[in-house]
This record gives sequence, structure tokens and C-alpha cells, in this order.
Amino acid sequence: MDYQQSMDYLHGLARFGWKPGLQRMEYLLAALGNPERELRAIHVGGTNGKGSTCAMTTAILREAGYRVAAFTKPHLQSYTERMMIDGRRIPKAKVAELITRIAAIAERMEADGVDHATEFEVSTAAMFQYFAEERVDLAVVEVGLGGLLDSTNTLPAPLVSVITNIDYDHTDILGSSLTEIAAQKAGIVKRGGFLVTATQAPEALTVIEAKAREMGARLWRVAPAPERGAAPERGALATSKLGALASTDDLPPDLTPDLVTYRQLAVDRDGCRLTVTTPRQTYDDLRVQLLGAHQVGNAATTVAVIDALRQRGVIVDDDALRRGLAKARWPGRLEVVQRDPLVIIDGAHNHAGARVVRQAIQTIFPDHRVTLVVGILADKEIQAVLGELVPLAEEVIATRPDSPRAADPAAVAEEARRAAAEARRAADQAGRLAASVRVIDRPEEAVATAVDEAAAGSGHAPADARPPLVLVTGSLYLIGKVRGLWFREVSW
Repeated sequence: MDYQQSMDYLHGLARFGWKPGLQRMEYLLAALGNPERELRAIHVGGTNGKGSTCAMTTAILREAGYRVAAFTKPHLQSYTERMMIDGRRIPKAKVAELITRIAAIAERMEADGVDHATEFEVSTAAMFQYFAEERVDLAVVEVGLGGLLDSTNTLPAPLVSVITNIDYDHTDILGSSLTEIAAQKAGIVKRGGFLVTATQAPEALTVIEAKAREMGARLWRVAPAPERGAAPERGALATSKLGALASTDDLPPDLTPDLVTYRQLAVDRDGCRLTVTTPRQTYDDLRVQLLGAHQVGNAATTVAVIDALRQRGVIVDDDALRRGLAKARWPGRLEVVQRDPLVIIDGAHNHAGARVVRQAIQTIFPDHRVTLVVGILADKEIQAVLGELVPLAEEVIATRPDSPRAADPAAVAEEARRAAAEARRAADQAGRLAASVRVIDRPEEAVATAVDEAAAGSGHAPADARPPLVLVTGSLYLIGKVRGLWFREVSW
């Protein structure tokens, strides 16, 4: 197979969908000689914030002089973004070579009594083989879906496991409650391992803590510092914002959960600043260029991961930590792609992600006149996402993400009109008109129209001095399609 043929083969595997269980992955990896066993890995799961945490962790480790691989999904502009080593994408010829080899294994699975491998399982096997062949120093591996039954969970013993947070997503697969979802996410915890989590929902934390106990894993929790008084001491977490949790009195000292706290110092158009205190030390005035207050928590989680790695024997000096955080980039997430007029793209695809985007725009760009270009997948929380995003905007353009799962833009537009009317009623502003909503099916045309009209000030009185802002969001498939209007490729 050449590269295009390998892509066609992978896309064809989509017919198998998502299938729980690790038997197929274990078959593939055994046939490859178990390359996953050769990796020193950081395994990153959670609902939101996984990618940002992977990007920041990777940047710091690279600054510390390591050869670092990163496996993330989905890609934006090219499949080759999913497997990167020191910021360089896997060559297309290597993709073709690996997929050809693994396809031959996958095609004989059914003859051996094993179900055919899925698209993500083949990709994951290719990733493990590539990183092992390249003999990377460290690999940052993002979970695909959930954790317990995810194909990346064939990693035998990560240096550190990470659960960024837990919220509602993929409820048809992971469960309808935070407790059920947490049980799936906590499946990445390994016996005798080290877990870092920024989860704060008490019911999810109870599950995570119980799993850490069961596996004899060390647990660090990341949370905002208490507003008054000193941070809780080790094992005294009931007085923190984490809420009352299971007793830790019966745990040995090295397994008593530790708390990592952080304070937000600034969130603005340059990114954010924060101070983090881990069980190891305090890091004052750290700087991150990624936009949004949510990146404060992601940065604190990353610092905790780095300090956990230090306890695992990975050498990272403080200067490398600071430089890496300051340099880290994560394309397609509150990414400024144009300054005049201001254009921001973000792949918020669920309610929690949309809430983060809304808060960021309201906090950082409160004085702007917003045009929203939105495209959503049909299996996502369309009503909840639009309920967060539409009240930001005076104009809404519904479009179609580049996916067969895309929601009909006309249906999205109708829901956007309802969200706009509801926002007006909730604000009790009789003089405020609901946002103007229309459909432009092709995403490139939708974005180009929004940008051109923003630049021209279309439809607004000359006295309206507010600067325009075009916000493109709703799905990473949409972002991947339109980002090429500004950039030929993704690098970070």
C-alpha cells in the first residue's frame, strides 16, 4: 500500500465501529513482538484537557533534552499529526509501511477466532511499533475513548497515568453517570503505578481513589488552592474544594493521597500565569501561552505530571519546566489564526468544552462583536453546546463539519434560533434581538463569508466601535477542514 491506500484501508475499518475489549489489540501486538513493552510512557486520559496536557508535557520533556514521542487524536489536517516525535510528524511512507504490515496481521485474525481489528486499534498498534522502532526516550500517549477498554490500555506499566477530569461525554458507551464514566476512565491505573488527576467531582473522585487503593497506586490530586487559610495537609483533603472523600487512615504513608494546588495569577490575551505547589516544591509565576482559564488547571496538572516523573527517575530541571510551559502550543484549541479581524478556532465538541469556550470569550474578549460559525456532529450534545455558544453571538452561521456523522446544518440552525430566543428571554432584554441565524453548508465558504463580513462591518452601524471576532467551533472535524485556510500543516 502507498499512503493513500493505507488511509483508504483505515477508513474502511470504520465499518467495525468501536468494540470493547483488549483481545484484538493483544493479538496485534503479540504478532508485532509486543513493541508497547519497550516504551517509557505517560498515559493521559480524561474527558477534556487531554490534548493540552499532552502538548505541555511533551514541550517540557523536549526542553529537558529528551527525544519525546506523542500520540494524540483526532488529527486536524493530516493523519500524520497523530504520531509525532520531537514535533515532527510521522512520514507518510512510514505510515504506509506500518499499515501494510499490520493489515496483513489484521486480515488473518478472524481465521484465528478473533474479531477483526478496528480503525483505532490498527492505528494504536502502528503507533506502538513506530515509537519502539525509533527508540524514543519517552512517549506521551493519549487515551482514545474511556480508558479501561481503550486500545492504548495495553501499555503495561506507564511511568505516570493521568486523568485530567471527568465530565459527561460518550454516555452511550461509557455510562450515563459520572460514577460509571469514572470507572471507565480509572481503568488506566496500573498496579503499583502513579496517578495524577485534576478531577473534582466528588462522586468521580471516590471511584478514582478506590481504584488507586485497589491497585496500590500512588495518587496525586490537582485542585485550586483554598481561598482562605493554608492548603490542606497530606491526607486531610476533606476541608479542600474536593469535598468529603473516603477515609485514607488505613493507607500506608506512601499511598496516602497528596494534593497539588494552584493559584491563578492572570488570564488574558497573552495566555495565563499561575503558581503551583506540589509535594515537591512551589513554582511561582509560571507562564502559558495557551488561551483560557481552563488552561490554568491543565498547566497545574502538567506540572504535577512532571514532578511525578521526577520521582520516577526522569530528570527535568526547573528551567526546562518553565520554558516548556511557555512554549507549548496546541493547534485548534482557542487558537488565534488571524488578528484583523480577529478569528479564533476551537474544536469544542461537547457541553463542557463549549462552556470553556464561552467563559474564555466572555473573560478575554468581552468587548467584541461575535460572529459564530458552528458545525456539530449529530451524535453530540447539540442543544447543550448551542445553549453555551449562541448567547455569545449576534450572528450565527451553521455549517457542516467534514464528517459523515455531521449534523444537518439546517437542524443546527433551527436549534440555534431556539437557543437565541431563550437567551433573550433569560436576559429579560426586550430590546435585544435574537441572533441572526443562517446556513452556509460548505465550511470554507461559511468561514470566508464570516471573516469578510466582519472585516467590512456588514450590518452594523458606523457608530458601533466594537471590534469584530469570528469564532469557529463545534467540532474538531470542522476545525480540521477550515484551518487550512491559514496554515498548510499542523506542528507543535
